[in-house]
Amino acid sequence: AKDNGPSDGLNKGFALASGEIYYFLNADDYLEDGAVSFVNKIYEDNPGIDVVLGDGYIDRGDKKEIITSDILDYRSLLFRSCRIFQQGTFFSKDIYLQSGGFNALNNTCWDYELFLNFAKLNANCFSTNQKLASFRVHSDSISGSGRLNARYKSDLARIYNKNTGKKWGIASEYISATQRAKRFILNKILK
Repeated sequence: AKDNGPSDGLNKGFALASGEIYYFLNADDYLEDGAVSFVNKIYEDNPGIDVVLGDGYIDRGDKKEIITSDILDYRSLLFRSCRIFQQGTFFSKDIYLQSGGFNALNNTCWDYELFLNFAKLNANCFSTNQKLASFRVHSDSISGSGRLNARYKSDLARIYNKNTGKKWGIASEYISATQRAKRFILNKILK
C-alpha cells in the first residue's frame, strides 16, 4: 500500500522489521564501510544501550566535511541547539516502540521529532567519533533545495508547542541562540 510520506513509510517498514537494532538511510545517503559491524559490536559489548550516535560526513559532491553528533539531550534538542547526525544514528527496537515511532504527519523533520522523543524517555546512549555514514546534499534533495522550508518551520513550531504548551517566540529563540553559542564555544575550546 502507498504510504503517506517518509515518516509513514518508515513506520510501515519498521513494523515489518524482525531485528533488535533499527536504522534508516535516506535515498541519497550512504553508509561508510564497516559501519554496521562496528555498531553491532557496540551493542554486543554494551547491553542496555538504546541509541548509538556516530559521526560522519556531509557530501556536497565536490567536497566532504566532517559532521559530529552531540549527546542526546532533551532540553538542547527542544531548543534546537543540539546536533544529531541522523545518518550516523542507530537505535534499539525497544526505544523505538516506547517512543511511539515516527509522527506520520511530519514530512520534514521526522528524525528530529523521533530523537526528541528518545531524549524525553532518557534513552541510554553511546557516542562514538567513528564516521558511520555520509549525508549527501544537492540542489534536488529535501535539505539542499529548501522547497519545504515553510513546512519545516511549521513542524518545528508544532513540536515545540506539543512539548512545552507554548509558542516558539522571542524567548525561546534567545535560549536557542544562547545554547548554540555555548556549544560553539565549547567545541572550539575542546578541539
